[in-house]
Amino acid sequence: MTKNIKIFIIFVIIFSFYSCSSLKKENVKSEKKSEVKKENVKDKIEKKIEIITVNLILDKKEILSNNKDIIKLKVTNQDNKEVTEGIKIYLNDKEYKEKEFKTNKLGEYIFYAKYKEIESEKITVIAKMEITKINLILDKKKILSNNKDIIRLKVTNQDNKEITEEIEIYLNDKEYKEKEFKTDKAGKYIFYVKYKEIESKKNIVVVKKEITKINLILDKKEIIADNKQKISYKVNDQDNDEVTEKIKMFVNDEEYKEKEFKTDKTGEYIFYVKYKEIESEKITVLVRKIDEILPKITQIYLEKKVKDDLLRRIVIVIFSEKIKTEDLENKIKLYSKDELVEYLIETEDRRIKITPKKMEYGSTYTIKIDNILDMYDNKLEKPEEFKFKTINLIKPKLMDIKKGEFIMGDEVGDLWEEHRPTHNVTLTYDFSIGKYEVTNEEYNFYLKEIGQKSEKDNQVPRTNITWFDAIKYCNWLSKSDNLPLAYDEKNGDLLDAQGKKTKFIEKVLGYRLPTEAEWEYVARSNDAYKYSGSNNVDEIAIYSENSISKAGKVGKKKKNGFNVYDMSGNVWEWCNDGFNEYDSKKLINPVGDIDSEYKIIRGGSWKSIKYELRNASRDSFYPSIKNTEIGFRIVKNK
Repeated sequence: MTKNIKIFIIFVIIFSFYSCSSLKKENVKSEKKSEVKKENVKDKIEKKIEIITVNLILDKKEILSNNKDIIKLKVTNQDNKEVTEGIKIYLNDKEYKEKEFKTNKLGEYIFYAKYKEIESEKITVIAKMEITKINLILDKKKILSNNKDIIRLKVTNQDNKEITEEIEIYLNDKEYKEKEFKTDKAGKYIFYVKYKEIESKKNIVVVKKEITKINLILDKKEIIADNKQKISYKVNDQDNDEVTEKIKMFVNDEEYKEKEFKTDKTGEYIFYVKYKEIESEKITVLVRKIDEILPKITQIYLEKKVKDDLLRRIVIVIFSEKIKTEDLENKIKLYSKDELVEYLIETEDRRIKITPKKMEYGSTYTIKIDNILDMYDNKLEKPEEFKFKTINLIKPKLMDIKKGEFIMGDEVGDLWEEHRPTHNVTLTYDFSIGKYEVTNEEYNFYLKEIGQKSEKDNQVPRTNITWFDAIKYCNWLSKSDNLPLAYDEKNGDLLDAQGKKTKFIEKVLGYRLPTEAEWEYVARSNDAYKYSGSNNVDEIAIYSENSISKAGKVGKKKKNGFNVYDMSGNVWEWCNDGFNEYDSKKLINPVGDIDSEYKIIRGGSWKSIKYELRNASRDSFYPSIKNTEIGFRIVKNK
C-alpha cells in the first residue's frame, strides 16, 4: 500500500511539471501572435498613410438617358488597388454616394473623387438620348445623271434631331460613306440607314438621263384633209430613247396638246417640240385633198386562216377613184426578204385585196408598188414601198431535259395498288417540256385560227378541253414551226417524221403530250421530294387548301429542280399514254397502252387533296370528255 502511494505521488509531480511547461509554451505563442497582430495593424496604418494619388474608374463614359443604362464607379490608388475608406465621389461638384450612376436626363456629367486633400482627375460622362427610330432625309428624290446634280443626305431620330455617330448609310444594299450622292448612270437607287439594330424605311431615288437633244418622230409626213387620217408622233433623246415627260408640241408655232394630228384643211404644217429650253428640228407635213393622193397602203392585217396552209390576207386601200386598177398583178409585188411571194389579187370598190399563198408568223414582208397610172396616164413619181411584220405567235416556253434513269411509282407504299410496284425506267433521249401548263393566251392563237371564241384570263391554264383538243393544238403548233405532225387526229396514233404510225416515242418529232414516264421523270427532277420541288406542298402547289375554287395563274409557286412550275396542283395534265397497270420490269422509253379506254392525267388540281399532288400519284379520264380541272403541257424531242 505504501509503495502504491509513493508511485501515485511521483506521477502527480511529473504531470504537474509537464502541465506548467505546456502553459509556458502557450503563453509564448500567444505573445508572438499578439505581436504579429500589432505589426499587421501597424502595416495597415502605414499603408493608409502611403496613399498619394487616387483615380476614379468608370466602366464607360457614355450611357443612354433611359434610367436603365448604368455606369459602375470605383476608386484606386497609385498602385491600382481599390480604395474604399475615406473616399468621397463628386458629381457636378456635389457629393455622390452611390456606386452606380443612371439618369433620364440628357447632358454632360462631371465626376471626380477625393481622399482627404487628394483629388482625382475629372471625368466627363455623356448621357445620350435613346434612339428608337431613325429616318433618312433626302433633300430630293429625283436628279439627272450628269455627275453634277446632287442629293444631300442626313439622318434624324424619332424627335427629328440629327444623328451623326454610329450611323451606316446603305445604297442598293452596299454601305455608302458619302454625305452626298451624284451619278452618271440613270436608274433607280435605293437608300436606307442603320443605327445598331434599327433600320430606316427605304427611299427610292430616280436618276433620269440628262437630255441634251430631242428629235421629233412622225409616223407620216403626208395625210388627207378629211379629219380622219391621223399623224402620230413621239419624241426621242440624243440616245434614241423615248421622252414622254415635260414635252410640248408645236404646230405652226402654236402649242398643240393632242396626241395625234388630223385636219380638214389643206396646206403645209410645221411641226416641232420643246423640252425645257431644248428645241427639235422643224418638220414640214403636207395635207392634201383626197384626189391628189396616189395609192397608199393604209391597212395591213392578218385575217383568219384559210384552209390548212396558214393563208392570210392583206388589204390595200386605194383612195382615189382616178387610179386605174387594170393589170395590178404586175405592178404590186410582195417580198419576204428578197424572195417574191406568190399571191392572188381581187379588186372591190377602191380596195385591192391580196391573198398570199403562204405567210408566216413573226416575219417581215415588203410590198412594192410601181408604174401605177392615173386616169390621165400620169405615172407615180417614184415607187412606193411598205414594210410590215406579221404578229408573233406566242408559244409555250420550253425547258430542256437531259435523258436519264429513275424509279417510277409509289416509293412510299401508301397510295392505291395502281401506283405500284415501283420499277426502273430509262429515257435514252433528250427532250423539252413546257415550263408552264399551256395558258389561255397561248391557246387563244389556235382558237382564232379555227374560228372559235377565245378565253380571257391570259395567264391561267387552258382547261375544259378533251384529250383530242390537246393533240390538235400540238399538231397546229407543229405546222407553225414547219415540223412533222405528231398525231393522227382521228385516232390519236403517234406519227414519225415520215407521217407513219409508230410506237417509238423517240421517233416523233412534232409537238406532243408527255408520256407518263416523261411526266414523272420531270416532276421528280432528280430530287427525293414527295411533291414536285418540295416536301412542303404549300410552296409548290395550288390545291384544295389554298385555292380560291379555281385555277390560278401559272408560275406563281416554287419551281422544281428542272425549273418547271406547277407539276403538282393547279390543273390535272393530260398525258399521251392510255392507262395500264404497272409491273416490276425495267422499262426503256415506255409508252402506255394506246388502245386503252382512258388516258392518263397527272399532277392533281386546284380541287385536289394532298395525296393526289404526289409525284407518284396517277389517275385517268375519258379522252373525249372535257373537265374544268384538266389542262395540259407540251413536249418536243430534241
